[in-house]
Amino acid sequence: MTNEQIIELILKTITASTGGNMNQQQLDEFILEGVKSSSFLSEIRVETGIQKSLKLDRLGVNPRMLRPGTEATAPTAGDNVSPGYRELIPVEVIAYESLSYSFLRQALGGAADFNPDVKTRVEMQIQQLLQAQYLADMVDLFFNGDTGSATPFLTCIDGIFVKTAADSDVHTDSFSESSKLYDVFVAMLNALPEQYQQDPANLRFYVSKKTKRQYKTEESLRETLKGDSLRFANLDVYCEDVLVRDVFAMPDDKILLTLPKNLSIGWGTEMLVERDKDIKKRVVDLVMTSTVDVNHVIGDAVVEFTKS
Repeated sequence: MTNEQIIELILKTITASTGGNMNQQQLDEFILEGVKSSSFLSEIRVETGIQKSLKLDRLGVNPRMLRPGTEATAPTAGDNVSPGYRELIPVEVIAYESLSYSFLRQALGGAADFNPDVKTRVEMQIQQLLQAQYLADMVDLFFNGDTGSATPFLTCIDGIFVKTAADSDVHTDSFSESSKLYDVFVAMLNALPEQYQQDPANLRFYVSKKTKRQYKTEESLRETLKGDSLRFANLDVYCEDVLVRDVFAMPDDKILLTLPKNLSIGWGTEMLVERDKDIKKRVVDLVMTSTVDVNHVIGDAVVEFTKS
């Protein structure tokens, strides 16, 4: 396909103004298909279709649910069977991007190879480009969002570290630059209440890519079989049988230990995606509006260490 044919196709596909509200099925597909490509998002709790707010139930996260029972007698408040629920309350965020014709030539250059519906191929590729960046931004905001920040992007929502800072049940501590990460991880496990450690395979250390590299380096220098394997193979990294998961956009000075399903991200019922072309500037404008929020379920099941 020539450059002229690609531009002609773009202009036919994107009229003066196209797009609109996704229905619930389209929204679910857009979110859930993208979630599959993220090792982090695919293992935490993902909610869609939230009307105004959603109370996060504790089933699957909260241990010690059993209480003494007496026939014809309801549990009392003192039995602590109705703890306060944390919520997802999605707020509006907007994404805007201008794509130049030259960028679209590169991105859509293979469109002519897909028949019979080339227009559908173009639409799918544009959506995939938007989907990938949108969900990457969501992971960034999950950790770094702060409505009190001076950075406009970060003010979209309060991320998980703002939420944990306001929760007195979260177990927090600090470590120094010189600390061995193995010792830090063990200290975090010791700080996590025993009832959340039934199966280490269900826990995660969430760290930055830099922190994971540092831990692998430290472990590889040890004269052990594990050290040898880390030197010569690209393997998952564990500490005391708990997976050390590196996550894009995780701050270098933070380490989080929790159950993946204790972390949640949720979207509202509407997502608006619109496209418009500016023939004078020779660009295509993409605008996406959605509502989203993040939170944790149980503060007592979170251990957060910060590098001092």
